[in-house]
Amino acid sequence: MDREELKTKINAALGSTKLTLSERTINDFLDDALVGITDDDVTDDFVTRKANMLKSIDGNLHSDVSEQVKQYKAKQQEPEPVKQEPNTDDKSKEPDDNGVSKEIEELKKRLQSFEDDRKKADEAKKREKELAELKDAFTARFDEAGAKVNTYILKQTLRDFEGDGSVSDKVKALEGKYYENLKEAGFDYDSPMAGGINANKSGIKSKREAFKEEMRSRGMLPKQDK
Repeated sequence: MDREELKTKINAALGSTKLTLSERTINDFLDDALVGITDDDVTDDFVTRKANMLKSIDGNLHSDVSEQVKQYKAKQQEPEPVKQEPNTDDKSKEPDDNGVSKEIEELKKRLQSFEDDRKKADEAKKREKELAELKDAFTARFDEAGAKVNTYILKQTLRDFEGDGSVSDKVKALEGKYYENLKEAGFDYDSPMAGGINANKSGIKSKREAFKEEMRSRGMLPKQDK
């Protein structure tokens, strides 16, 4: 079992619980959990234990950060000690803050890192949702026309796709990139934008059969029995 399969099972076990851990932290946890594990070992009990462990880690992180923020605010509210004039007779002595400044800076960095990780996680989830919606719309467009989608080429195209405008605009732009990648991979097939999607049923069928023959010749589909 790979990391993504385990992640899917754990997300299902988490249900409505949303973790604020960074994607990198979660991936490291999953990789460690899979060390020496076979598919048979990944039982419902195993998944539940790992999901609960992630929730515990997430909760402890929140608790640690909250406690440090509380300590930081308490120190900020403490009355400032009366400043003493430095001894001008000894230039080698400097005021000592007992490491408070360094501690504050470290806390600021940790809080900023925490916020950055949350922001990246939110952005990743937003993009994942947008790509899923775009994929569904793209596939529906092909299904309506009776055309077959090459799922591998579509997945690779979606990975690097950036588009603006409405869903319809994005589908059209994605369609162009999809057929560019299809031809670059060695498949010679007409683009629906050039008439494939809107062509009559017999034209679509002949193009689909031609595409299948090309894939059979490349060994990507089994040959038909004669």
